[in-house]
Amino acid sequence: MKNRLGISFFFLLILLHCSLIYAAPPNAGDIAPALRVMSGDGKMLTLEQLRGKVVVIFYNSKDTINHDFELRKLLNKYYDNQSGDKKTKVFKLAIIDCSSAFFPIDYIWKSKLIEASRQKQMDIYGDWSGKVAEAYSFNPGDSNIVVIDKDGIIRYISRKEITDEKEINAIIALLNQIT
Repeated sequence: MKNRLGISFFFLLILLHCSLIYAAPPNAGDIAPALRVMSGDGKMLTLEQLRGKVVVIFYNSKDTINHDFELRKLLNKYYDNQSGDKKTKVFKLAIIDCSSAFFPIDYIWKSKLIEASRQKQMDIYGDWSGKVAEAYSFNPGDSNIVVIDKDGIIRYISRKEITDEKEINAIIALLNQIT
């Protein structure tokens, strides 16, 4: 009897583990998974802190940081052309996958984030644990973008580089609609 109970418990654990591993990735219409990121100078940021704003997340690895150049350029132009009131409703969040950084070289990654933040004139955050990439099922070898509305619902998500002008215009139209 004990043996049968032990085997049943073991199979239950396997089923639970498999369901967590193979859970469907978040898509448009889903509640955005929680995230916690840290800048090179130690500033922590969570999605909860951004509640009430439209959040545009760019997630890249150090190798894909220059992907989506055209998309970023057009979105920055769109953002710059908005009124001050509308700008305060949108938060641009750049996240770099820093999960391969480890002590003692993590200080190099942090200094690079600080330097890039100064160059871009915005805080760039690191996903130091890889949990953001995991929660959003981001493609580590490509650019990833997510638009989250002020209520925390994913309105758009892409796990690939976006170069198509039609798709870029659709993102801009979405931002106009939800801000």
